[in-house]
Amino acid sequence: MSFDWLLYIKMTEKLLRRKPKGMEEAYLRTAISRAYYGIFGRLRQDLETRGFKFPGNRNIHQELIKKLKASSDTSELQAGVQLDRLRRERNSADYDANAYFDQTRARKAKILAGEINQWLARDPGD
Repeated sequence: MSFDWLLYIKMTEKLLRRKPKGMEEAYLRTAISRAYYGIFGRLRQDLETRGFKFPGNRNIHQELIKKLKASSDTSELQAGVQLDRLRRERNSADYDANAYFDQTRARKAKILAGEINQWLARDPGD
């Protein structure tokens, strides 16, 4: 049985609710990171299940976003655009010591990951 990547998105809610004193920013940054990796993992797994092979010597994050943005399916294209946005937030959370993170910014990342998942779960005829 493979890992359910969407559990990372569910985990973000716990991180957003429970922030021990002195660790608030670390929890908010982690929530953003988990939201990104949850939807990234779900999208990667979906594309691989459909037969897409990611080049081994390239940045898989950029390749996945590029693949989605090039899709003729509107939901996939929109998912690629939004995943790119979420990736920039994750990069900032993981690498930018001077970036400011608050509850609102972290919650937006969780909502965005959930929206991407909902777009992809829609029936193409909707």
